[in-house]
Amino acid sequence: AAAPAAAPAPAPAPTTTLPAPTAPTAALTPAQMGAQALTLIRYPWQGIPGYNIQFLPISDAPSAGFYGNTTFTWGRTGGTSVLYVYPGETVDRLAGITAFEIGHEVDAAAVEPQGGEAQIENILGIHPASWAPDCDCGEQGFLSGWYAAAFSNYWSPGVGDWSQIAPEPSGAVLTSIEPWLNPTIS
Repeated sequence: AAAPAAAPAPAPAPTTTLPAPTAPTAALTPAQMGAQALTLIRYPWQGIPGYNIQFLPISDAPSAGFYGNTTFTWGRTGGTSVLYVYPGETVDRLAGITAFEIGHEVDAAAVEPQGGEAQIENILGIHPASWAPDCDCGEQGFLSGWYAAAFSNYWSPGVGDWSQIAPEPSGAVLTSIEPWLNPTIS
């Protein structure tokens, strides 16, 4: 599956892209689907100052295959995740995508400012030229996408192994990065 993406503001935010969903849900509005999806995310995202999440219909997406994005500023709390809900989307899948986007806010607000990105790079033995893309593009080839997928899998039904740069963390790797999946946000 293609990986979703998001990037810091003011730089353009990379997009979340996935193949079309296959399991339909009852006809709910995007806001209703989003409300249900948020109940499946255990991370306390409501406590991030200035952060909000919006659920919009796919007709509002900037392009086909666009599932969501998050705008934020590195080193600061507060940003917006916008999720575009496709017809037939499942609540579980929407929860995984939403948690992926929350992971970007957590990364920008706490992981990067506290030195977590360098520690994660060392744990994985991967030292890319850039943690995140600076474009409106998928980020499966960046560690920011790997981190957001790991965050999603840890706190929600998850997105699975979306990264092309490293496998989904398990065992000792997961244990080593767990503090960065729930960092202190102030």
